[in-house]
Amino acid sequence: TTIFASWFLTMLVFSPFKAMIGKAKGFPLDPYLAAFERAALGGHDAWTITHAIFPGPWLTFGLQLFYILWFILMWLSVIACLVYSKNSVLRARYVISFTLCWIGMGVVAAYMFASAGPCFYQRVFGDPQFQPLMAEQHRVDAYLGSVSPYLRLFSLNVQDWLWQNHIQKSQVLGSGISAMPSLHVGIASLMALASYPIDPKLGWVMSVFAFGVWIASIHLGWHYASDGVVAFAMTLAIRSE
Repeated sequence: TTIFASWFLTMLVFSPFKAMIGKAKGFPLDPYLAAFERAALGGHDAWTITHAIFPGPWLTFGLQLFYILWFILMWLSVIACLVYSKNSVLRARYVISFTLCWIGMGVVAAYMFASAGPCFYQRVFGDPQFQPLMAEQHRVDAYLGSVSPYLRLFSLNVQDWLWQNHIQKSQVLGSGISAMPSLHVGIASLMALASYPIDPKLGWVMSVFAFGVWIASIHLGWHYASDGVVAFAMTLAIRSE
């Protein structure tokens, strides 16, 4: 009960705090992250590599599904852990690690390394470095929309919604912009690490899923590649405690 209450309170205050980061600090780390990424990749942005490996609208749409599935699996993992898990040690360890990931990555590290991510780069800095990425996203969205109104690149709508809430200084649930570190990759990594003691095959499946989330986070413009690497390292540290 105590663990669940702590987790619930963390979720309750997360969005207001995340929204406060951009207002209080801005996003000072983005230029450094973007420059580091280009230097490390020989003058290329990470998204150009993912788009070369996963070209076209259908693969982009498929990668978007990793992000959608992330929300479902995240909450299912908590529910399954609290309701169905018979191993009290594994249950406590997972929920504590889950809560620490949200606090450590989503609050403390997000404040220390305040950044917006490639999809917001031009809006924040007026620099078109990532404009080709966003143009490609809109091209993919237009193509998918021409096939069916249900096959849109929904991440673009979410990005617009987050930006509107940011400039309006709104603190509604789910608002707030933060790139470094990637909480999506961190939680996906945690689910993978927690799956191995239950079933190694499930662990491998969840590891593939975590890797897919990292690729999707870059491909869709949410994150720099380093956001996911740092998140994975932090998750390993939290899980090992």
